[in-house]
Amino acid sequence: MGIPEYLCKNDKPIINTFGQDELLYRRHYCIGTEVDIKDSKDTITQIFKIHDDSYNKSSLSHPLDVLLNDNPNYPKDVYLNYGVIKINVSKLLEVGLHQINNDLRKFTLAPKHIPTDCNYAHCEIHCLVDGFKAEKKPKSITTVFRLILGEMFEVVKEAS
Repeated sequence: MGIPEYLCKNDKPIINTFGQDELLYRRHYCIGTEVDIKDSKDTITQIFKIHDDSYNKSSLSHPLDVLLNDNPNYPKDVYLNYGVIKINVSKLLEVGLHQINNDLRKFTLAPKHIPTDCNYAHCEIHCLVDGFKAEKKPKSITTVFRLILGEMFEVVKEAS
């Protein structure tokens, strides 16, 4: 299965504006229904690693495009059994204050369009705490981001 032309970057510009109804799609390999997935902290941790998470911008792609493989070191069909989730960007932008170790901190989830040669729709969610990019530590901050994302996603396709 090849990469469709509309996903090739070529000379297309970065588009860091996101519409009110814009969605972000992400693949995962966690078996179960949406309820099963949301009820498991381990599953949420597998889906949302928080750093280097990869999503596709819905205005530039289709949900199942995240199952396409552009890595020549893996078979083309490596992700076809994976599931797909979606997150509404407007929900990301609503994230605000959360309690961390008795401190009230301002959390911001900022989607960024970061196209790659074979995936023009590629995006990342940058996590900010009190206006600064969150580091991998402390673990308490990563846990809060996972909880936030774990509450707002919906399953588009279950893994099989």
